[in-house]
Amino acid sequence: MRGLSFFGASYENPLIRDIAETWGDDCSGATESDTAFCLYNLSWQYYMNLGIAGVQFPPSGDAIEVKSRIDELDRYEIACLIQALAHKDRSRPLGFWGLSYGNELIKDISETWDELQSISEIDRFWLISELSEKYAELAHRPGAILSDEATEIVDRMNELDSTQLYALIRTLAN
Repeated sequence: MRGLSFFGASYENPLIRDIAETWGDDCSGATESDTAFCLYNLSWQYYMNLGIAGVQFPPSGDAIEVKSRIDELDRYEIACLIQALAHKDRSRPLGFWGLSYGNELIKDISETWDELQSISEIDRFWLISELSEKYAELAHRPGAILSDEATEIVDRMNELDSTQLYALIRTLAN
């Protein structure tokens, strides 16, 4: 798996350094629940940061439709779609990420946003957040508790500039 530095995170940032020391450079030491919780919160923060001068832009009707149809995806497909959205800049078709065009929602996403190449940053990070929230719900095991580390990352995410935040989102989605 690729790590924080591969995606542009700097170990000079104390939070990035703490994450690498706790969960490893590739964040593989994080539980599934912790990963989903962090992805939800970090991507929501990134989405909120995309606003200009305090004005937040709403997601498009197409993105809202995808959210309304999330139940058409199973946990694996949600994880794959999060990964595809987080790594959109790699210009890979949705099938590369393990998604089947036999699923009507995946087919619609592919057609609507030209294999994600034309999706806006607003829609992209709003959807990562919404999908991560659903993934966290599906990944939660009875009795599972979020780690103190996951809670601390979310509490300290204001220490990350947009570049570091984006790098952490991509690492966790990997």
